[in-house]
Amino acid sequence: MKKGLILSVFSILIMSLTPLLNKFSLDYYSPVFAALLNSVFAGLFCYLYSLVIKERIRVVKSKMLWLIGLTNSIGLICLFVSLDLLSPITVGFVGRFYTIFAIMLAVFVLKEKLKRIDLVLIGLAIVGTFLFVEKGATADSYIGIAAALMYTLFFALTNTLVKKTVEGISSNTILFYNNLISVVLIAGFMIITGDLGSMTFQAEGIIFILLGAFFSGFLGLILFYESIKLIDFSLANLIRAVGPIVVALYSYWFFPIEFTVSNVAGAILILGSIVLITIKPKKLY
Repeated sequence: MKKGLILSVFSILIMSLTPLLNKFSLDYYSPVFAALLNSVFAGLFCYLYSLVIKERIRVVKSKMLWLIGLTNSIGLICLFVSLDLLSPITVGFVGRFYTIFAIMLAVFVLKEKLKRIDLVLIGLAIVGTFLFVEKGATADSYIGIAAALMYTLFFALTNTLVKKTVEGISSNTILFYNNLISVVLIAGFMIITGDLGSMTFQAEGIIFILLGAFFSGFLGLILFYESIKLIDFSLANLIRAVGPIVVALYSYWFFPIEFTVSNVAGAILILGSIVLITIKPKKLY
């Protein structure tokens, strides 16, 4: 239990660096190409890690891995699109809808029950989102918010599917195939749209994506997958709820936002609702 908590906390501290690094990378690359490079580097790290721990990445014949790779690909593209249009702090707070989507998916995929109080808290989180982005909102802001919500939905779906298939397959092997399939799918999309041939490599952008892929696409997720083997999924998600605060601490000096009564209230509603919906206090039922 203690080891699972430590792994989960370190996962958040590491992964919260990624929005800032990925935002910097978008000064050099398009969101889709950045997503492709992220998957390439994350897959490479998984392979190198397998050599270090002397764990052979075995051939896994599972259609579920292709579905996981597809949902991960869509989530990655939406993540970079949202970062292209919003600040890392805003993406960090809106990204906490991951927990709500994870709980909703648990209802449909894992057959868990959704209580009345859950619906109330989900409604409060939605209200909080509108309050958080109200000041100076533009069309791009709302497109960015929509992309951020989509990336949280598809990442929640990815991790829910991983939760169902993680038994019997090592975390590193799942992550390797996840990134490998993402590379194939995103590259295929870029070939079809004609975008792949027009991309050029710039050293500065590569460094940011390389670091982002290492912290989030590899190390942070490895720690997360290992933690959910040792602690409840709901507890791991509760720990992840503090992620936006860590992102804000990392990002504020580079991408400051004006904190008003409205968006502070929105942030409190988002985080408060997610914490309550995660711990499910008995007295509210």
